[in-house]
Amino acid sequence: DLAWGRYSTESTNCSAILYVLRMAVRVEGFIRSVLAANPPDGAPPTVEPARGLQLDLAALGKLRRCSVALRRMLRRELHALLEQWNNVALREREMSAACTLFAHLAFVYKHIEEDEIDYQALSTLLCAQVFLGNNHTFDAEPDLASKGTKRSFKEEAVSDAALGMPQTELFEIFARHRCKLLRALEANPKQRNEAMEAVVRTVTCTGPRVLSSSRAANELEPRSWQQHAGFRGLGRYLP
Repeated sequence: DLAWGRYSTESTNCSAILYVLRMAVRVEGFIRSVLAANPPDGAPPTVEPARGLQLDLAALGKLRRCSVALRRMLRRELHALLEQWNNVALREREMSAACTLFAHLAFVYKHIEEDEIDYQALSTLLCAQVFLGNNHTFDAEPDLASKGTKRSFKEEAVSDAALGMPQTELFEIFARHRCKLLRALEANPKQRNEAMEAVVRTVTCTGPRVLSSSRAANELEPRSWQQHAGFRGLGRYLP
């Protein structure tokens, strides 16, 4: 209800929406941890449960329903809202705003499991990683050569504030899902071709991740993308 069609760093409503999104993702992660410690049908836990995570069946039922509703809200309503803002930022080449929005779009999928990855998750994570790698200056490492000392907490806070989240947490997301995405790309060539074309469009600001039906009808068929042959070719795709 607070959205007004585009993202602005000066809008308190936009800042509030991004804060709610980050908080919802962190709550989702906690819920997943609790559910993993309480598998259904008496199966052994998938993780070593911490104290206080064991729940009765009634509480687990409520938590599973909450998990489904929260996931739907993140990947449908909030994803759609952020992508609408991001399409405007890309069209008007507002690179700083686009970097912030791509970071949050990737953050939506922080806790996604491999069997949950669909085209939306696959292409969103790929577009976000490539766009941020090309358009955002990451400076998580201290410049010891020129300063001789580690950066202050204030300098780190200013750097992280540019994206709205710690840069190291964003690195973790991309590293955690790298192998999952690679297997998804290899398993579905059609989605791979479409996702790679989406990466090209977004990183060059020539179009959104998902084309409208009218524009898609006038576009050429996606090129066939294959991994580069030879040493260290894994994950390096060429048309």
